[in-house]
Amino acid sequence: KAPPDVLPSFQVSPADPCGDAVHAHLLTHVRRFLLQDIRVRMDLPDSVHQMRVAARRLRSGLRVFSPLVDPAWSRHLRDELGWAASELGLSRDSEVLLTRLDEHADELDAGDSAVIHSHVDPLLQGKVEAGRAEALEALRSERHLDLLDALVDAAAQPQLTEAAAAEAVTAGWEALQVRAVERERLL
Repeated sequence: KAPPDVLPSFQVSPADPCGDAVHAHLLTHVRRFLLQDIRVRMDLPDSVHQMRVAARRLRSGLRVFSPLVDPAWSRHLRDELGWAASELGLSRDSEVLLTRLDEHADELDAGDSAVIHSHVDPLLQGKVEAGRAEALEALRSERHLDLLDALVDAAAQPQLTEAAAAEAVTAGWEALQVRAVERERLL
């Protein structure tokens, strides 16, 4: 049996090289992105949202660890992840709008609620389906396939700077961890 394209992540300590923290972050979130890619294609619940979250976390991590990664390599990955997330946007935004509208409609009296469900829901459902079609088209594009290859390569061999060889504790481990935690909370 062949090993997976993206190995499981690992624990990193302050005594490890800073690059290990970058590598562990990439392993975690590339695996999540790839899993959600499959789930989006299968039209599973919350998959579009979770794929966008994985893309944001990868982008955020690459920014947090910017002193430790090759700038051009990181910028390219961040740009492509931003593109992928935006391609999923119409689908996700329409899903959220439909859910919120239905929640509020259910708070109205039965007659008004029925009008909303019978007239507005089909229009929004059409937007959800159109967004899904656009998302699937993007997932089948050469650009997306190139992104998947780049992410697998990034998880296997991050493009690190010389600063990534320093022990995390001497390179501001605590500051990097605080920045990473703060960014995660914002997402």
